[in-house]
Amino acid sequence: MSRLVRRARTTETVTNRDRWVVSYADFVTLLFAFFVVMYSVSSVNEGKYQVLTQTFKETFSGQGKPFISLPLSERDPIPLIHSTRFLPIPRLDDYNAERDLQYNAERDLRELGEQIEQTFSDWIDLEQLHVETNSLWIEVDIKSKVLFQTGDATPSDASRQVLLALAALLRDRTNPVHVEGFTDDVPIQNEQYPSNWELSTARAAAVVRVLIEGGVGPERLAAVGYGEFQPQSSNETEAGRSQNRRVALIISQDSSVRRTFGARHVDAMENAPTSHR
Repeated sequence: MSRLVRRARTTETVTNRDRWVVSYADFVTLLFAFFVVMYSVSSVNEGKYQVLTQTFKETFSGQGKPFISLPLSERDPIPLIHSTRFLPIPRLDDYNAERDLQYNAERDLRELGEQIEQTFSDWIDLEQLHVETNSLWIEVDIKSKVLFQTGDATPSDASRQVLLALAALLRDRTNPVHVEGFTDDVPIQNEQYPSNWELSTARAAAVVRVLIEGGVGPERLAAVGYGEFQPQSSNETEAGRSQNRRVALIISQDSSVRRTFGARHVDAMENAPTSHR
């Protein structure tokens, strides 16, 4: 019995004495990983390299073989991954500047919408002109009977005054203006306008020409016709057809905003109108 006890104690003594090997191996592994990481994230520089090798010499002097530094020109070329691989972190000043620009653009657009409403308040009260503003654009709907005779795309004298007054509000700004023409579904066919496509497009182009006469830069303008295929109301009644005969001016916040009729309903949900008259 005493012999078994002595053997167990001997085994335990040997095991406890060798435990330092495990700790030493862990330390060496961590030290190796540390230098690997330091090397991988560093950008090799001749001056820094020499300082680093000198530090290693002083630190490990007398332990094993001396640390020999090689000039960079004698080393095998190593593909370096420079710091440009990392995405730059935006500075707070840049973020604030971008936010301020966006805020100013939205504010200017809303102010322009208010000016249009004030200028054409009488037309709005008569339901001949409609203004809707959100954070991306202003939509100015004008009834076709205010601008044109039936089946015609030549602006009347009265409509020219309306469009020139609108041009006066736009000419000193940079907002893009997209002019859209719409008709009802009553067919038209004559030598000048074979279909409602041509009529709606001609009316949009006529509005663009008057805006240019009023000083709006032509590079900011575009004209498009939708014919009878994007109605606001039912074409079953005269009142509905009257609603559908119109010209819409889409005054965008900037050139990055491209409104199409199909996207209008989606955007309207995301940007509830702040003004709707």
